Amino acid sequence: FFGPGQWEGKGFSPKDGYGYNLFSSKKDGKIKINRALKMKTYIGKSRYDGKDTFHVDYTPYNSIPTTFIRDEIRKINNTLYICTSVIGPIGGTLNPMPFILYGEALPWVGVDEK
Repeated sequence: FFGPGQWEGKGFSPKDGYGYNLFSSKKDGKIKINRALKMKTYIGKSRYDGKDTFHVDYTPYNSIPTTFIRDEIRKINNTLYICTSVIGPIGGTLNPMPFILYGEALPWVGVDEK
């Protein structure tokens, strides 16, 4: 619904304050990784407990429906991150959608050209 293929994870620039989502698709028996849905990232206060957290904001780079999505990400250890995603029109913080990011971090690649 939100990207070109099956959602696989996220990538974040280590210094530039933005990132992207990773999607996989299969063509001619080969798997392709697509980097799409660029996002602004920053550290700020959580909507839930007021503690500093990593925020993901899709508003600056995308159009509807992704402009309504905001994520918060907390590092548990070097391979596990607990996350919440909220979509304004379907309940916002009253209806958070939890997800996890896990695995070893890979090198930054950047958003695919359109």
